[in-house]
Amino acid sequence: MTRDRHLILVKHAMPQVDVETPAHEWRLHPEGEAGAVVLAERLVRAGYTPDRIVASIEPKATQTGSIIAERLRLPFATVEGLHEHDRRAAGFLERKVFEARMHDLFAHPDQVVFGSESATAALARFTAAVDRVISEDTGDGDVVIVTHGTVMSLFVAKRSHVDATSLWSTLGLPSYIALELPNYRIIEVVATI
Repeated sequence: MTRDRHLILVKHAMPQVDVETPAHEWRLHPEGEAGAVVLAERLVRAGYTPDRIVASIEPKATQTGSIIAERLRLPFATVEGLHEHDRRAAGFLERKVFEARMHDLFAHPDQVVFGSESATAALARFTAAVDRVISEDTGDGDVVIVTHGTVMSLFVAKRSHVDATSLWSTLGLPSYIALELPNYRIIEVVATI
């Protein structure tokens, strides 16, 4: 009997916030580096057995993924298309303003209401990248993808029929969602590590 295979979507660890630097260029805060180590240990305790770790090309996700891969002694790669919803043009926003813009994004997925990409476009790009990673992973291990909260939430909402806004608002830095493959049933949501 074969064991169930899982897709584990990891939201990157705590970045070093720098209002002068675009968020897609942020690197991990030392607290984030420690959080990535704890997340790697949590994946092991939960019994997941990935063959490799894949991450978004954004530095905060790449660093999180490489720390997890190093701790688990696994190969690591970055993949195009796993990056966050494109809001580079928006610049740094105060928390309340940012949250309001995010609610607009989730409420109007087909419109470009925040940044330069609609939620629907971000989801299509991200889904294509995730599906490609899963199809290229010919082993029987779990698939771990380190990415970002918005695209993660959109993907899980679409595949698992949950509310994207509620899911997004619960995810900490780092956090993860484990989905059973191939049906995308949610196994666990670990909102804070």
